[in-house]
Amino acid sequence: MQRFRFFILAICLYGHVVAQNITDIVYMNSPVLLGTPRFAATGGAFTALGNDFSGMLVNPAGLAVFRHDEFGLSMGFASSTAASTYYGINQSRNDNSFLFSNIGYTKKFFTDDPDVTWNIAIAYNRNSDFSNEQQVYGENPNSSILQSWINSANGTAANDLFNAGLIYEALAYETFLIDPIANEQYTTEAKFNTTEQFWSENIKGHFDELSFAVALDQNSKVYYGASINIPFYKYNSSYYYTEAGYQGDSISGMEWSEEFSNRGAGINLKLGAVYRPVPNLRLGISIFTPTWLAITQTYSTTVSAIFKNSDSFTAQYEQGSSFKYTMFNAPQANVGLAYIFDKNGFLSLDYAFIPTKWTSTPTKELNYLDSDIDSYLLNQHNIRVGAEIRISSFFVRGGYNWLSNPYNVEGQDATKSTYSLGIGYRSNKITIDISYAIQSHRQKYYPYDSSLVEAANQTITQKPFIASVSFRL
Repeated sequence: MQRFRFFILAICLYGHVVAQNITDIVYMNSPVLLGTPRFAATGGAFTALGNDFSGMLVNPAGLAVFRHDEFGLSMGFASSTAASTYYGINQSRNDNSFLFSNIGYTKKFFTDDPDVTWNIAIAYNRNSDFSNEQQVYGENPNSSILQSWINSANGTAANDLFNAGLIYEALAYETFLIDPIANEQYTTEAKFNTTEQFWSENIKGHFDELSFAVALDQNSKVYYGASINIPFYKYNSSYYYTEAGYQGDSISGMEWSEEFSNRGAGINLKLGAVYRPVPNLRLGISIFTPTWLAITQTYSTTVSAIFKNSDSFTAQYEQGSSFKYTMFNAPQANVGLAYIFDKNGFLSLDYAFIPTKWTSTPTKELNYLDSDIDSYLLNQHNIRVGAEIRISSFFVRGGYNWLSNPYNVEGQDATKSTYSLGIGYRSNKITIDISYAIQSHRQKYYPYDSSLVEAANQTITQKPFIASVSFRL
């Protein structure tokens, strides 16, 4: 049974795209948190340091510190836990994913001037991993998602819902979850007392970077570096939401699902320098240009109504073709200070500024996204602290990474803190490192209109374990 035949313009999707893209913008502007074990174990505080394939991600000048040709490989796995509380009911979900964290090669060149050397390198790094599974359940005594859809649909004729960008409301109308009455108003045959609400989301994705870098060592006093970087972005989300326990003799429940995917690649440039005013002190600075990304998006959503007489009705919207758009991600500026305890270790402190609000898109269909960025996002600050202690051929490391809240939304604080540890072994020809980190942040999630429903309080914890081996050639 169908009330009308769908005629959907591509523009209908964009109401959903805006919400997704705000989250995507945060993901796409995430600073480096993974990479090599040495980098991860010291909180990524490498703006004034070097001799590390992931360190060149925050300052390519650090490449000049390599004294030999070297090849390295890093792999591991990440476990993720999402714990939630919704209307007093606790839920938890775990996820595990494999990490191909880094592979890199550098070659050193000597010149006729003994005080001047060059390094070139190619490296592939996994900057961030988004893999996460979560599920939430609660018994809502106050409302249903149908009320939110009714409020949104009110004032729009049924045949115009899709053209107005009201996809969910149109699908709810098509499946008899909501019904039009006089004056373009809507109602529902569902009766609410306490509504059982459940939703789950499975997110897979990562932000990787392929880097081609060159660095100059000038008398071991000043180091300069530059890199051309090709980022690769992938984000897939599978979302499922259901309600049950409706009263009355008509509708007993509903289901709603979404599949969303973003894939893209781009380019950026990084420039940096490290200065040694005295032998044990290093000062570093680096800047990143905005990252240009070309992204391909796919999307589909399905709504189903379940009736007490065992009937059910399903309507689906599926994007007719991939939607392609471009983004300019925010630039980044890094400054760092490191003190080297001769050959016995180091202490390092970094600060990074990420002007997230500078993110923009030249794609005309998304020109209103700029105002959403201004309204709902904040520029971010990143503080990184790291330390390394040498004990004979072994190294002990620790670090802390703090990233400020990206959202300008009342009650939403997604500040991230990462604590990390690591150990390493180094001989003349081989180096072995491992690291373990715990990153956590809290967030509030509203399944629909926040004026109708309480937030689910969520704590997301990620625990990456990385191991590497590198060879001096």
